[in-house]
Amino acid sequence: MSRDNGPTSGTTQQVCWEDVLELVTRLDGSGFADAEITLDGVTVRVSRTALPTAPGAPTPAPAAPVAPAADPAPAAAPAAAAPAAVGPVAAVPAPADTSHLVEVTAPMLGVAYLRPAPDAAPFVAVGDTVQADTTVAVLEVMKLMTNVSAGVAGRVAEVCVVEGSMVEHGAVLLRVEPA
Repeated sequence: MSRDNGPTSGTTQQVCWEDVLELVTRLDGSGFADAEITLDGVTVRVSRTALPTAPGAPTPAPAAPVAPAADPAPAAAPAAAAPAAVGPVAAVPAPADTSHLVEVTAPMLGVAYLRPAPDAAPFVAVGDTVQADTTVAVLEVMKLMTNVSAGVAGRVAEVCVVEGSMVEHGAVLLRVEPA
């Protein structure tokens, strides 16, 4: 990491998103399967593989999608957080033969957003024409937003993820029929 994490004289160091991003980058460029950093009692573990669940340990339920909010809402109004007027972006089944389609994959794990804002239209929909630099999704990791580009010019043939879902590195976000 870019800081000296050795003994300090009374200073407190905190793990920030830059530390996690650098850890992920170094892990990606190394031959190691996982890495761990501990600063000031906070431990962050990054792994290329899923952690095995201990026998008898409860499996956590998947988190419900949460829209980023500028203000915390009062506890009495949690149902108002999801915009009902726009509706979810639905995944559409792919054509029978998908061998000619180019898969746009997630460059990292994170929460996939298919809209620039909760009440906005999706970046792309099935049938839309895209260029290689067209933004098709945004991935969020620890409040760091990363735009995902199509990477190829063509027509969107299938949207493979649901708005607000957690995706893994390499997960197929959508498929594009090249121009």
